[in-house]
Amino acid sequence: MTLSKEFYNQCCPSYQKAVNKLEKSIVDISLSNDSQEAKSHKIRAAVFNFSKYYLTPLEYWYLCLRLIDKKSFDNHENWRKSVCEIIKHAYFQHFFYGHIYDSFGYSEAYGNKIVQLLEFQNKYKYRLMNITEQDLNYPHDHLKKCFCKFEKKTFRLPPFKLVKRYEKMKELYSKIKSVEGNVDEWFKLLLEVGDNVFVKENVEYRLGRDFFNVKLWKLYIDFLKDSKEYPRLLEVYSKYCRFFLDDNEMLIKYKEEMIEHGYSDVPLDEIFECGFVSDEEKSSSVETKEILPFEKSICSSFYEKSRIQDFSLPKPLIAYILDNSDHRILRKLFSSCKYFYFKKQTPICYSFRTGSEIIFNAESLTLKPTSNQEFFFKDTFITGGIYLKYPFQPEVTFISNLIPRLYRCEAKYIKFYKQNMSFEELKFLIKHRGVVQLHLPNCKIMDEKENDFVSLEQIMAYLPNVKSVNTKKM
Repeated sequence: MTLSKEFYNQCCPSYQKAVNKLEKSIVDISLSNDSQEAKSHKIRAAVFNFSKYYLTPLEYWYLCLRLIDKKSFDNHENWRKSVCEIIKHAYFQHFFYGHIYDSFGYSEAYGNKIVQLLEFQNKYKYRLMNITEQDLNYPHDHLKKCFCKFEKKTFRLPPFKLVKRYEKMKELYSKIKSVEGNVDEWFKLLLEVGDNVFVKENVEYRLGRDFFNVKLWKLYIDFLKDSKEYPRLLEVYSKYCRFFLDDNEMLIKYKEEMIEHGYSDVPLDEIFECGFVSDEEKSSSVETKEILPFEKSICSSFYEKSRIQDFSLPKPLIAYILDNSDHRILRKLFSSCKYFYFKKQTPICYSFRTGSEIIFNAESLTLKPTSNQEFFFKDTFITGGIYLKYPFQPEVTFISNLIPRLYRCEAKYIKFYKQNMSFEELKFLIKHRGVVQLHLPNCKIMDEKENDFVSLEQIMAYLPNVKSVNTKKM
């Protein structure tokens, strides 16, 4: 039998009878004289036919996926489409979240959306460094790693609002995991995320792996009712009644809800296959806002309305603030008034890296290994990361020549390759004690006073928050 004995024994008699019929069909097909390809096709058809009338456990969908022989398809794309067709049907109709397949890039089966689960599903994106802000807006088990990837990938300082949200979600994830055994508390903590889509996807993910969690079914139904998501409410009722076939009390409630929300004339079979359509989905009209033409008279009066900056704070105090501000405060001052940048001409660079061409992007700069540093750096403040990427590594003294042109460095991610520098130069880069990753393969760090190589222990004294260190030869 495809289902476990434990699962089968918990099912109601009516559902067991339906499963027995399906299992008999699978056995008969398997023992037939048909070709393996024909058998696979008929078993998949039997499962799909079963799924029209009953909520179908994930074991049957994994069976269908295993029966798709890649060799029987003339190209990879046709095989992929067949896999996605199964996943799409199972996902939308049967709470099937095929995370194994989604990990390899089958996101189109889910409507090309990010599936926001506590068990992070977009590992394919993660490997491609394709993390977005949306991946940091909900609690999941890869949150810390995703934030690290995002910091290295982005071209500007992550917004404070996003960082605050990330910290909150990180704390919330720990709380949610600690109460997994208590369905009521677990559900309440899901609501704290403040995202109905997140709640729905995680509840359905859990129900898809535990059809017998009646308490969670009813919490979810109440949630949908309170949220006035009536089309989805009726779909969930439908799924429940197609598994708990002998629960007449819930079937009566389901029919009452259908009548209340105007679906009394729709056959139950049609509802389960096609789903309900909300009023928002019925309407295809898109509201557009009228764009007013630019008022050219604004330009003519621009200088008439200008005024000399006059601060209430004394200038020595302003100079003190500028000299002692971190990069976040400097950014705010520079964006508030050009006066501050005029008084302290310190360009802020979020990330600097080497590459095949010169690129300016937001607060990030990419230079060729042979680029003249004098044209690009003068009292520059590097705040995010420095990456001398292989195979675009510059000459061995590149960093030593760069440091005198820097105002300050508070980079969290430092990756060099084949660089020679003194310990004092390295300390300039890491003395802020905020480095998270320090990779120095094939680098020579010398203590000029001792005329000897610096020990790893000396370097580690400046790295209280480091997560990864690499000083090996390659």
